[in-house]
Amino acid sequence: MLAGTAGEGLFTAADADLESRELLRHGVLPHSLKRSIFVGTLEGVVFPGLEKFGISPACPPMARGARPRSPDLARLTSEE
Repeated sequence: MLAGTAGEGLFTAADADLESRELLRHGVLPHSLKRSIFVGTLEGVVFPGLEKFGISPACPPMARGARPRSPDLARLTSEE
């Protein structure tokens, strides 16, 4: 089910130009932030919702113990 919602490259390394903070000025999220938001939504919304109805979610990245940091939009959008 998740395969259709995440882009093919969401969990792969991205080129430096896809990680640029300058993308935010154009309304585009850097690749790592997209991944972090996606995983955070799974962990904080989707999986708890499934568990509430007795469905045990299984997601290999989480099963391996991967725990990405929550997105820090203030850090990404602040001017340095």
